[in-house]
Amino acid sequence: MNFEQEIDKLKETLLVMAEIQRNQAEVQKMQAETLARHERGLALSEQRLAVHERDLALAKEGLALAKDDWALAKEGFALHEQRMAHVDVRLAEMSDKLDGLIGFMDGFFRRPK
Repeated sequence: MNFEQEIDKLKETLLVMAEIQRNQAEVQKMQAETLARHERGLALSEQRLAVHERDLALAKEGLALAKDDWALAKEGFALHEQRMAHVDVRLAEMSDKLDGLIGFMDGFFRRPK
């Protein structure tokens, strides 16, 4: 009977060991699934980061272009102010000449008698 008891104990031990192996296999499977989810999440995060880095580079380019546009607009405005100052001077000269001409013509047609 000792052999039968030993065999039964050995069977029970083998059953417990098999159950432990199944549990370990389930845990390993869950860990592998979790790792795969984390790896997919990491890959998505890396893709998003690449998109954000590209967007940042485009924004920096856009900012540089806007700064260039602003500089050109300032130059254009300065040139416009120069031209307008020249026009103002010319208009003042023409006004003076017209005032002189009007005064001359007024004296020419209204000669003292």
